[in-house]
Amino acid sequence: MLVLPWILAPLLSCRTTEPPPLNVVVVVIDGVRTDDSYTPEISELSGEPGTEGLRSIHNYLVPQGTLIRGVRNNGTTTTAPAHSILMSGHKSRLANFANDTGAGSYRPTRPTWIEALRAQYGEEAMVMANQSLIEPMSWSIHPEGGPDLGATFIFVPEEPGSNQPAGNDAPVFAQLARTLASEHPRWVMVNLKAVDRTGHYAVNPEGYLNAIRSVDQPIVQLWESLQTDPFYANNTVLIITSDHGRDREGQGDGTTEYWRNHGNANAGNREIPLIMLGPGVQAGLELEGAYALQDIAPTIAALTGVEMPWATGLPIAEALEISVGTQREGVGAVSASQSALRQVWLQEPERRSQIQVGETVLSDPSALAAEAPTTVDLGQRTWACWRELRDEGERVPWTPHCALLQGEQVIDQILGPSTEVSPFWRPALHIDAQERLCLSAPYNPDDVASAGLNDSVAIHHSCWNGSTWVVGVNTQPQLRYPELHTAAILDNGQVVLPLVASPPNNDARNQRRVYIQLSAWGAQGWTMEDNFALDLSAAQPLTGTWRHAWPTLLEEQGTLKLLVLAHREGGVDLIQTDSTDGGQVWSRASVVASSALISLDLPPQWVAGEPTWIQGTEICNPSGCEDLGGRVADWRSDGERVRLVVETQPGVWEMLER
Repeated sequence: MLVLPWILAPLLSCRTTEPPPLNVVVVVIDGVRTDDSYTPEISELSGEPGTEGLRSIHNYLVPQGTLIRGVRNNGTTTTAPAHSILMSGHKSRLANFANDTGAGSYRPTRPTWIEALRAQYGEEAMVMANQSLIEPMSWSIHPEGGPDLGATFIFVPEEPGSNQPAGNDAPVFAQLARTLASEHPRWVMVNLKAVDRTGHYAVNPEGYLNAIRSVDQPIVQLWESLQTDPFYANNTVLIITSDHGRDREGQGDGTTEYWRNHGNANAGNREIPLIMLGPGVQAGLELEGAYALQDIAPTIAALTGVEMPWATGLPIAEALEISVGTQREGVGAVSASQSALRQVWLQEPERRSQIQVGETVLSDPSALAAEAPTTVDLGQRTWACWRELRDEGERVPWTPHCALLQGEQVIDQILGPSTEVSPFWRPALHIDAQERLCLSAPYNPDDVASAGLNDSVAIHHSCWNGSTWVVGVNTQPQLRYPELHTAAILDNGQVVLPLVASPPNNDARNQRRVYIQLSAWGAQGWTMEDNFALDLSAAQPLTGTWRHAWPTLLEEQGTLKLLVLAHREGGVDLIQTDSTDGGQVWSRASVVASSALISLDLPPQWVAGEPTWIQGTEICNPSGCEDLGGRVADWRSDGERVRLVVETQPGVWEMLER
């Protein structure tokens, strides 16, 4: 890959005539631990305070701005997923593969802060790195983003004309200085890869520590150069952060070279440094709380006066001199059952969110966050499940929780079926013939399959028998990164489970295909009877990087009906297929709807037997669309009606029924 020339994206008609806001420069020191970069405690690797690793930054830059402790990457602690969170403000998955067959397939699915700024002001932006994994961060595949609103990506090679990334960060600083001086991009994200690379491959810890020290003075010099350039002086915010940390001693796999590793829920991986300085940022301030990586993009939006309604982070208001205005209120995720289950964001530094039914709080008040409620009805009662983020000292895991409700009354609460789950755990719930709560979900606590580190991820099927979980396990030895959304239990006890996964062929790793798994409880326990790829080629005659998402299953009078979203850059199709024999054979797939505006963030739903989907601000079925008057954050169907969370005013979310 060559260094790309500076290309100015075309001016867009949607640009405002207002003067541009502050310039923003985000510097990501890839893979640096807080132990070796911003904590005053002694690093066990260097034998000196961690702040010595970035001594100049702490001596000269921190007093001019805000240092925030306790910031965490609450998602997958690997490079590409973390940068997607950093850019979009949304905790979302993103596979950490080289994107040699189509990088766009793994771009963020929600708009980035650069796209939000360019949509309003139309100024130039740049993303720079000495690694190709960062290129997809230059723009998203969301209908409100795209290449016309994205940033120019500049790849920094080992030497001119080479496709090998620079092995240290000095060429990145040199290229950055040249581009800032000559092109004056207003909004910049720069990734410094050498710290992470030497952490993985250096012969001893000193190589990793030297890589940290090597970026210290150049970052200070970057700030000083910005202040001497009239274009940037007194009008630029600098943010210094990381995407993930590294294992600490006593964490991880117990090896003596623990510091090489990351990608799990250990505290050393979750914690990241965050330093901000410039106009609008408090000077000489230190903060500590349950802040998250996804808060950085909304904080940039607050400083620059743009909106990021799709973000799930919150502006770090305590660090800013300006008022951040009305923030997200009330509802984050919703149940369609008779119990109005909600995720509620909290304006508290110690906690981010909680799960409520009516005014009753279900989640643990000591949890850092509680997310993703989902429900299934059992007669006049409702089972609800969600995930909570726990601070357990050396580990900061997501844990699964469920509760049996009758209206707003809590009948029972249980933990499980495992002690830790993925940051994206949201199981398919169903009730079996014995009226037990059953759920199906990938068992992948650290979500590391997205990094290609664990290609075999087990699917756990669990049923609560009133006192304990009965667990059946199936593995997918050749499928990467399985995700599921719905399941059906047939009268004969068979479970039909549609899932999406990446196929084993490396050439197709940018694809996501639908697989059908047929399983059942029997005398020998849980068995998988069949597992096969679903043929959707009739609805997708073109080959390429099609990615499927959100397989949504309905059982209706003996017929299984399946909806699937399929997308490539530039378009989204909603596909339908049916089975009348319990999922063995499926009908010729057909396209129900096709539009670039069909939401990739929200699953399609079955409502009164009709396929229903979200398209922009509209709810649609084959008969037509209704404008809801705002963006939809979440929605759920009980088969006959839907509940939706709609942003009726900026930052204000209301629950609607249709």
